[in-house]
Amino acid sequence: MNAAPVRAMLVLILLVIPSMVFAKIPPKIEKVVFSQFVPALSNPGIISAYTDPDPAKMRTYVVIERGGIPAERATFFISWSDYDYRGAVINLAKNDRITTRRGGVYTYLQKGDVMAVTGVRVFGSTVYVKLLSADVYRPEAREKDKRFARVSVEVGFKFPKEVFKTDDADTVIKTMLEWFTPFSSRDEAFAYAETIGGNTAEIAGQEWEQLKAEERAAREARRKRKASTAVGDESPADAAAAEHVEQEGQRKQVKKLDEKIEALQRQMEENAAEMERLKQEMKANAQAEDASPKK
Repeated sequence: MNAAPVRAMLVLILLVIPSMVFAKIPPKIEKVVFSQFVPALSNPGIISAYTDPDPAKMRTYVVIERGGIPAERATFFISWSDYDYRGAVINLAKNDRITTRRGGVYTYLQKGDVMAVTGVRVFGSTVYVKLLSADVYRPEAREKDKRFARVSVEVGFKFPKEVFKTDDADTVIKTMLEWFTPFSSRDEAFAYAETIGGNTAEIAGQEWEQLKAEERAAREARRKRKASTAVGDESPADAAAAEHVEQEGQRKQVKKLDEKIEALQRQMEENAAEMERLKQEMKANAQAEDASPKK
């Protein structure tokens, strides 16, 4: 077998791979990403769950705007292990489809979760942001677990190649802000998180489940009353009065639920307006910096 083609292929690989790895990040994209998502300074607490992160070395916190990002908890055996920054890539050219490694997922981040930025890197046309929950994370689906810790993930935003070729920083930051909003202060992040709460549909769903549970209890009470009436323990007039009271109570509950849903929808609209204001402010600041004389 002629070894020349093989050698040529190896040389090509050695030339191409370094150029991919060390390709220069487009300057505008680099500036906007690393200025908005300043990573934490190195400290043991962002590596291992055995010790708490050093608050003085945190630089950026983000509030999750869109839920569904997979995250992992560090494992525990005698003591806590290092954090598992599970990779989760959002493919923006495929309707924001999230891909991650195989195997069970510990939890999924929810809207309003506060995370610390512990690392930022760019590879090819993908921007990676490492996130670590600001506090110990207790997923509702794992309430029976004995131990809890912070959760972590490395979120990747995979942009179409033309975005990086044209150094389209506006598209990059606009897309990233759709998923999480950055803050330089932990307190500011938690204050904002309280204003957006959880997903409107999720909250309304919880209220609806509660209402259905109350309706089931009311039906059971009616069944017992009918049984009592059948044996003469309760008069028809008393049963009718009790039925009327229950129906009136149910109408009030439905009205109350509708009012809550409307209030949540108004809050979501206000939050969207505030987000747009913040985006415009950030864009104006970036333009002002670009227009300022270079020293």
